Amino acid sequence: MFIRRTITNSKKTEQVYYTYRLVEGVRIGSVVKQVTLLNLGSHFDIAQSDWALLASRIDALLRGQAALQLQSVSEAAEAMAQRCGAQLIARSATSDAALSKASGKADRFQEVDVDSIEMVRPRSVGVEHAGLSAIQASGLQDKLTELGLNRPQIAAALGNIIGRMAHPGSELSTHAWLQRRSGLGELIDFDFESMDLNRLYRSSDALYKHRDALQEHLFGAARTAFGFVESITLYDLTSIAVTIARKCSKATR
Repeated sequence: MFIRRTITNSKKTEQVYYTYRLVEGVRIGSVVKQVTLLNLGSHFDIAQSDWALLASRIDALLRGQAALQLQSVSEAAEAMAQRCGAQLIARSATSDAALSKASGKADRFQEVDVDSIEMVRPRSVGVEHAGLSAIQASGLQDKLTELGLNRPQIAAALGNIIGRMAHPGSELSTHAWLQRRSGLGELIDFDFESMDLNRLYRSSDALYKHRDALQEHLFGAARTAFGFVESITLYDLTSIAVTIARKCSKATR
């Protein structure tokens, strides 16, 4: 397992930049092929001198081994290792479950050594799961795709929406919540820890830009789901307005 840097050319801007990947050598017959385990993106800021230690630390996490003490791992490298390890473990569990279901050999019981359990990077998923289920039931994700948003933009939009439900605050506060406390990234298979804050701001702008279409879609989905009937309600605010005017008049005397 190692880190590989690749030169990439942008077709739109013709700009040359680097992308980084976590790669593993796999023997297939008599040939050894390099398989990409994770795409680390273009904003990979771990020093090249720490790449070998980072790969070893990730491998240790996947094998359930204690932290390597042969050489010190920087705080940034340890955080990256924990994030990559969590993603690979989640993908492996999903893949194993799919294979078991396909083969019809899903085990009902698993044996766990309680003394070996260790809490690493605890995350909340309750409100996130409820909010994501409601969004999926309303077809909001499909509507965002229809409006032209790509996968990272939709993930940022979901982060903004569910973040307002579970942890109301600004984009800056939501960004910190998504990176440090929420398990939404695992639920939708998106790495919020490497997401730039500006993507959340742009996502809010996109949601506001399409607000009319989104409101119409959500209203239609709610009306279909709950059998709502459109109605017009009239409020007579005359007496309230007169009362407020009298109080204001007394206050200014």
